[in-house]
Amino acid sequence: MFRDVKVGDRVWDIRFGYGRVHLIDPCSAWPIKVEFSGDASDSYTYAGKQVTEDINPTLFWDEIVIKVPEKPVRLVERTFEGWVNLYDEMQPYFHPNQDRATGSANKPGHLGSFSVKMVVSGVPEGFTFSKVEGWGLNELA
Repeated sequence: MFRDVKVGDRVWDIRFGYGRVHLIDPCSAWPIKVEFSGDASDSYTYAGKQVTEDINPTLFWDEIVIKVPEKPVRLVERTFEGWVNLYDEMQPYFHPNQDRATGSANKPGHLGSFSVKMVVSGVPEGFTFSKVEGWGLNELA
């Protein structure tokens, strides 16, 4: 990457910004010596690496603009159990336990209370069902 580097070349480091090559020492493991503003300086390999074991270089011919992406929404699978009350012409209502389901079973059109265990796929990681209307199931770890 920097085989044709010369003293005086303008380069850019991801940590220090722009600097100038002030010395090339071909006998060194880090032959490219660069000075930056504020008395900062560092040495680099011909691959632009400050540490030879680094995967990526830190020195470039020009500024590198990195756009940091937003944290991705990770979809996970969640398992819940509890009880559900089913009603004629009403939406089902979930409860965390049988006592709560039985205590709420006095509405007209109640068809029965049933134990349920559900696996829900595609749930955004970190989403909680605790504030969802009619959702009273226990999440299993």
